[in-house]
Amino acid sequence: MRSAHYCSGLIEVGYAATGGGWTITVVDDGIGIDNVADVTPGLGTSIVNALARHLDASVDAAAGVPGTIVTITSPIAMANQAVQEVEVAV
Repeated sequence: MRSAHYCSGLIEVGYAATGGGWTITVVDDGIGIDNVADVTPGLGTSIVNALARHLDASVDAAAGVPGTIVTITSPIAMANQAVQEVEVAV
């Protein structure tokens, strides 16, 4: 089991607007998450999920090397991404 502790590290926040939608990405270089699916949400994760639901956005988390990558995407951005993927595949 990993425990939270305070230490210096890097947190990068990115924002991209695409055709009326948007994506926010947060990347850190912390201890990371062994299995994202097994994580019990804490207060911060619960707040992010509640805000995403309010905005009809999705939240995805993945393991980084090291750290964690969290991406919040608006539905319009997701639809645009799907269209772009279809255009590339054709």
